[in-house]
Amino acid sequence: MKKYTLMSTGKYISVDDYSKKDYFVYQIKALKDFNDVKAGDLGGYVASEDNLSQEGNCWIYDEAMVIHDAWLSDNAIAKDKAIIRDKARVGQNVIVAKNAVVQDKVICVGSATITDNATIQDNANILGTTIIKDQASVCDHATINNNARICENARIRGFASIANDAIVKDDADVSGNAEIVGNAIISSNQDYIVFKNNWSSGRYFTYTHSNAMWKIGCFYGSGSELIKKAYRDSELSGKNYEAYVNLVKNLLLPPKKKYELVEDDTITFNGRKLFRIRALIDLPFVKPGDLGGYIESESNLSQEGTCWVYGDAMVMDKAEVTDNAQVMHHATIQDHAIISGNAEITNHAIIKDQAYISGNASVGQHATISKQATIDQRASVNGYAKVTDQALVTNHASINGTSRIEQEAVIKDHAFITGNVTVNGKAHIKEQAILNGTIVVKNNARVSGGAQLSGNVTVYDDAIVSGCVILKGNEAIRNHAIIVKASDIFHTTINDQSITYTKNNDNWHTKIFDGSTEEFLASAKTAEQKRRYKLLIALAKEGTTQC
Repeated sequence: MKKYTLMSTGKYISVDDYSKKDYFVYQIKALKDFNDVKAGDLGGYVASEDNLSQEGNCWIYDEAMVIHDAWLSDNAIAKDKAIIRDKARVGQNVIVAKNAVVQDKVICVGSATITDNATIQDNANILGTTIIKDQASVCDHATINNNARICENARIRGFASIANDAIVKDDADVSGNAEIVGNAIISSNQDYIVFKNNWSSGRYFTYTHSNAMWKIGCFYGSGSELIKKAYRDSELSGKNYEAYVNLVKNLLLPPKKKYELVEDDTITFNGRKLFRIRALIDLPFVKPGDLGGYIESESNLSQEGTCWVYGDAMVMDKAEVTDNAQVMHHATIQDHAIISGNAEITNHAIIKDQAYISGNASVGQHATISKQATIDQRASVNGYAKVTDQALVTNHASINGTSRIEQEAVIKDHAFITGNVTVNGKAHIKEQAILNGTIVVKNNARVSGGAQLSGNVTVYDDAIVSGCVILKGNEAIRNHAIIVKASDIFHTTINDQSITYTKNNDNWHTKIFDGSTEEFLASAKTAEQKRRYKLLIALAKEGTTQC
């Protein structure tokens, strides 16, 4: 039995090689229960049944697409707005999510995750449990394997190979025949060197600066280990490899440290011993000898850039502060959190788990950022606000008060949130929208334009609130309601009962009722109640909005 069928209702789309919207894709519909999919569920889009296997638990969710001659199989999934196209093959337990694109003749297998705006193209191979995210790209004949992580604006190309627990990040460009393995960290093109054996085999070999290791064929080890092995092979090999090891020592003199740990100035925080730092060089607002905040080890604060920890701020565990980021006052950075770019963490803010703060973002006061949440560009989070799960706050968005941004919610543009707002699910708050009060926005709801929500408004399901609409009561906007002007909604309160009517989807909602006008009228239990309902319906149809 087939597990899905193609819906007769699909849509025309534009892709790179189609100048007009003349490429038709079909939405898929499940025919049986499997994994977290139920019979009748609608999925994403395909060009034909040749794009998605009828076997296994593979599935396409949301607005994701598998098109052209691409193939999704086994237990692999595509979700959000991901695109798999051309002749790409994605199988086993791979996840392609958000706005990621997998194209050309790429092969993705294992348990890899490709997400955010990552692009995989040409003849690249993605294997193992790798993670490729942010704006990263992998192209040409490059291979990513094992537990490697490619993130931020990193680019992997040529015949480069990234494997084991290696990390390539920032604006690094790894190309040619480079082999980045082990626990190497590549943040720039100066973090590795590729040489060629021109005296015998003609093969390439790689040195990685972060861990001072060499990769040559099946060999992986330190410079001294390489020299010993090479001399065991032959005198010629030993002399040549020794020359290259010495060359690297001369080329890569250790950079001057910008700070040191003060061994006799320590504190204990939750069982961790933290050391105060002392500046060794001039930095903006810091002079040699100035004391800073506390870190657990030098891996917490980069010796490069102008990043700094001030006051009584603390950085611990495997958390990293890099680039020009600043951590001040009593802020706490812990677990695997990363603070980069020109980000500022101030006051009593807590950044933990795998949270990522970058760009010119700021987090202050008593705000908490946790799990895989991302705050970037010029976004700010203050007050007692919490951003968690996979939530994203970006552009110039501002979160304040005791608001909670959860799950896969996105707050962007110049959106402003304060009070006790909750945004979760895959809800988006964007443009100039303002939310202030005990607002709840969830599921796939969208609030945008110049919309202003206050009071106890709730927006959920696939509802849209946009334009210059002002809602300031107990309005409940749900299902597929679309509110772009005042006359699109009717709301009143009778005997402490909030009643909302949204016109485009003919929906009446109270605490105990949700349905159409006809159903609303039919729900009246007395003649008097029916008379009142008729009056409400007449008001709503006339476009009168009650306060």
